[in-house]
Amino acid sequence: GGAFFGAGFAGLAGDHLGRRLTIMMGALIFILGGGLQTGAQTVDYLYAGRALAGCGVGFLTMIIR
Repeated sequence: GGAFFGAGFAGLAGDHLGRRLTIMMGALIFILGGGLQTGAQTVDYLYAGRALAGCGVGFLTMIIR
C-alpha cells in the first residue's frame, strides 16, 4: 500500500525537485522506514515502518523506471 502512494507522489516530486533529489528523498524515506522497523517495540510501529519503507520503494520504483 505504501508503494502505491509513494509512486503517486514521486511524479510530483520529480517535476519540482528533479530526478537526483527525488531519488535521494526516496532513499531517505526508505532508510527511515527501515530504522523504524528495526527499532519497533510493538507491532504498530512495525506496520508504520513497513508503510514508510513501502512509500520509499514506490518513490524509487517510479522515478527510476
